[in-house]
Order: sequence, then structure tokens, then C-alpha cells
Amino acid sequence: MRPLRTTTGVRGWILPVLLMLAPMWLIGTLDRGAWTPDEPREADIAWRMSAQSQWVLPQLAGRPFLEKPPLSYWMSAGSMRLFGSSGRAARVPNLLYAAVTALAMGALAFAMDGVAAAIVAALVASTALTAFRVSMWLAPDACLLAGCAVSLLGAYLGYTAAPGRRKLYGYLLMHAGAAIGFMAKSAPGWLVPGVALLTLIAWERRWSELRRPELYAGFILQAIVIGPWILAVAHTPDGAESLRILFWYNLAGRFTDIAAPAAYHYSTGHHNSFGKYFIELPIYLLPWTALAAVAVWHARQRVRLRDPPGTAWRFA
Repeated sequence: MRPLRTTTGVRGWILPVLLMLAPMWLIGTLDRGAWTPDEPREADIAWRMSAQSQWVLPQLAGRPFLEKPPLSYWMSAGSMRLFGSSGRAARVPNLLYAAVTALAMGALAFAMDGVAAAIVAALVASTALTAFRVSMWLAPDACLLAGCAVSLLGAYLGYTAAPGRRKLYGYLLMHAGAAIGFMAKSAPGWLVPGVALLTLIAWERRWSELRRPELYAGFILQAIVIGPWILAVAHTPDGAESLRILFWYNLAGRFTDIAAPAAYHYSTGHHNSFGKYFIELPIYLLPWTALAAVAVWHARQRVRLRDPPGTAWRFA
């Protein structure tokens, strides 16, 4: 069982975090030009969607853009309708994504270790080099990051709660975040929280968790969120081919070379050497690299603690 945290403690960290981060979010999102090469394309897709009669699929140069589900484009298109057709207006939803990411990571740390941990975690998760760039960047990644943060929070709350309503609510939050992540950028919305939770279950040999009905109830929620969009895509003029591109060429094709039209050979993109992101992680974590290194040093011993402190470290 995780320790109880008072609502006063929750209020004690949320406001300071929002006040400290708001200037960076506002400047980074609204007070700059477009970052090439991606942002001009993303702004154009959102602008076209804001003028489309149907919002099932985004369009680029008059053709369906089938690399990602449309949630982030829906959000940016709606913002353009409200605030005008500009790149700045398209990035307004990023303020929401950044706030959700910070508060979800803060809430996760609060559940683990209280107010101080919540403030540090929210600040680090929002201002580390790559996380800050992604949150301010007009691309589906910012919405994906927010969804994954919410889903990780739900996974921890569900895992550490006693069977019953609290466990159900935690896992429902996990599924809600995963649905948001999926609708932003497809399978990664499931991959991050799913691998984290399964790894923790295997590490602690708590296989009984896989038999909890609370863990699976949220799939109904995911079906309600994702299912109507998939059905709508299927009913477009080239629905079968669009689904094949979205869920076969674009997913399986990123991991292996499959028979696909030349335009959809996704395995040829994002060339990287094995372990590249892990090797470069100290750069991505700037200016908090030293803090992360200290945390890893402490984790060497603390992951061996008994529940619940050890569970928090193992999940982290």
C-alpha cells in the first residue's frame, strides 16, 4: 500500500510548480518562430484540418496524412479556429500538454515520496533539454508525452493500491493516458506504460496482478475512445488501404522491412546505431544530468528495499 497523501499536500506543490514553469512554457511556445523542418509542415496540416469539412484524417498537400492518428491535429485545428491561422495559434495546445506532463509526473512523485519529490520531479520532467523541446514543439510528440505521463501515473497508482475501487481508478487512469497517447502517435502510447508495468510485475514476481479484473476494465474505455475513429477511417473512400498504412506499414514497418509501397518504407527512416539514445541520455537530461546520476547511484541499493519504498524505486 502506498502512503496516504493529504489534499493539503497536493495543493502545496501544484501552484508553485505552475508558477515556476509558466514563464518558460509561454515563452517557449508563443514567443518564437517555427522550428524547421517539422513545424511548418505540422502547422500546414493543422491549418488544412481547421478548414476541412470532415476531421477523420489530416491532410498534407491535398492527400490524407497517414503517419499518425489525428488527436494533436484536432487540437491544433481547433485552436486555429479560435485564435486565428498562425503557427503560434497551432502551438497553444502545447501549453496544455506541458502542464499535464508536469502535473502527472509531479503527482507520481508525490504518491511515491511527498511534496518535495513532487516539485523536483515536475521541474525535471519539464525542463530537461529534450523533454522541454518536445513539450514546446508543434508535433504529436508533445501530446504523446502527456498521455504517457498520465498513463505511468495511473499504472503506479493502480499497481500499488489494494484490490477494489482505488485499484480500478488507478488502472482506468492508465488506460485513459494510453488512449490519449495512442490517438496522438499510435502504438508508443501503449508501449511505454505497458512495458513499465510488465517489467515491474516481473521484477517483483507479482504475477497475481495479471489476474486482477481492475487491470483490464479500462480496455472498454480505450475501445470507446479509439474505436469510433477506426470505424470512421474504415468508412472513408480508401478506408481499407488507410488502415493498412496506419497499422501495418507504419507500425510493423518501423521495426522490420516489409513489403510496402516505396512511400511507406518506414524502416528506412530514423537510422540509429544500437543503444544510441541510451548513450546520449546524459545530454538529453541537461541541466539535470548530475541529479539523475545521483538518483541512479542511490537506486543501486534502494531498489532492494521491501515494499512500498522499494516498489517506488523499482518503478522509477
